[in-house]
Amino acid sequence: MTQTTGEVKTMDIPSTKEAVIGRLLALPAEIAGAERDVLAQNERLAEMECELTAASDQAYLTDRIDGKNAELRAAQLRQMTQNEQQADWEARLSRAAAMSRLTILRTELDALRSVAGLLAS
Repeated sequence: MTQTTGEVKTMDIPSTKEAVIGRLLALPAEIAGAERDVLAQNERLAEMECELTAASDQAYLTDRIDGKNAELRAAQLRQMTQNEQQADWEARLSRAAAMSRLTILRTELDALRSVAGLLAS
């Protein structure tokens, strides 16, 4: 289990042997859920990237991009695809958060395995 302290997440450290065992038994399901979330976020990001590409292609194919140089054309494209760029950025942030959560859970599992090893000896 984790707690948020400001922006930093910290682990709650089980204080008894039974709590360590309980947490070790609960973590695989939480990790599986976090892995499913990462997969869903990857799928969402791929969809947003496709939408951004399609919007960019549409802008070029309809001759709405007519700048005299590459910088002007790039600026026009950014302006015409703002919504798609925002959705892509949000999908990237969501994926990063999901990956971070998965890493935290895996780290907690490793730490608790070490503690269980110490308690067993």
